[in-house]
Amino acid sequence: MNKLRRNLITAGGIAALSAAFGINAAAADRPAPTGHKTMSKTLIVYYSHTGTVHSIAQRLAKMTGADTYEIKPKTIYDRDMWAAWDVAKAEQEQGILPPLITKIPNIDRYQQVILGIPVWGRTIANPMQTLLSQLDFQGKNVYVFWTFYDHDEKMRDALAQQIRNGHFTSGLPLTMNVVHAPGQLEGVLQKWLMETGLAAP
Repeated sequence: MNKLRRNLITAGGIAALSAAFGINAAAADRPAPTGHKTMSKTLIVYYSHTGTVHSIAQRLAKMTGADTYEIKPKTIYDRDMWAAWDVAKAEQEQGILPPLITKIPNIDRYQQVILGIPVWGRTIANPMQTLLSQLDFQGKNVYVFWTFYDHDEKMRDALAQQIRNGHFTSGLPLTMNVVHAPGQLEGVLQKWLMETGLAAP
């Protein structure tokens, strides 16, 4: 096998692994290169059941230059909201944290972290609760956006309790009415980024 072919195979393998773990090219769980002036200072970590949070996370990444990392649970929740809720509610009532099939991201080199979370039962979606139980945000500023239909009353208190050793700096609640109005959503995101100082220079 010649050198060019080996390099192509290696590159293909890295790309496949990146896709499998839901992470962009600047992988958050690999050691950071040194002396790289364009290295992002922000990481967006998110869970997306239906693709809504994923779409917003990718939009924010383009607006901020942030890296992204998508977590995936071992549990396959039904695409139907009510069927998924039956399983999620049982987990919450029994205090079960669903295991993840993705690694816990290495956030050491980032100054700030943005979390993207769907609201389940007025609080943090179960897979994100698993992540938060294992992640130490020591010294990091943590910003959170969350999506919901009608109720998110428990979110702020839950985040304040579960973001360990970090500074829960700002939360952005996004109702589905806003999410499904692209022009309005864009304005809301831009305003939030300007207010928090997260907007790309």
